[in-house]
Amino acid sequence: MEKDTLAAISFIEKGRAKYDDNTDLITEELNLYIAQGKSDLLVDKLNKAIELNGSNEILYYNRGTLFEQRKEAEKAKGDYLKALEINPDYSDALYNLGVLYFNSATVINNEMNKLDMDQQKKYDELKAKRDKIFNDALPNFERVVEKNPKDRHTLEALKQIYLITNNTEKLNEV
Repeated sequence: MEKDTLAAISFIEKGRAKYDDNTDLITEELNLYIAQGKSDLLVDKLNKAIELNGSNEILYYNRGTLFEQRKEAEKAKGDYLKALEINPDYSDALYNLGVLYFNSATVINNEMNKLDMDQQKKYDELKAKRDKIFNDALPNFERVVEKNPKDRHTLEALKQIYLITNNTEKLNEV
């Protein structure tokens, strides 16, 4: 808050030395490095931490969020899936993986909307691809809602997917 990032990093590193799995410290460290534009350094730190403790889903999740911010969707997806392999109920990883799919399907949806009426074949191909990706997102969002039925962001995403894919029954449930 005092804008002294060097002191903040120093304190976080001291805290991480004692409590290396504290998620609040990890999050603060990530936020500081991101604010400084040092995502490469963060990825290196996370890689080393994963080498030491490859069974910590939070490390994979955090690296996945970095990859996602750097527009490296496949690497982000791999890390979210690894986090979920370690902890299948990890809501943050479920949600972020769902968002990754959702955003990818939205790009395709926007492409579809730009097509001319005489491009029906291309439209149908894109629609099938979009719907498959939306369907990949669904189980992730649905599991988040199982754990937290009032999660507004997840419910909004589900609502949009059900609306776009014409799943009226599920849309009415949401």
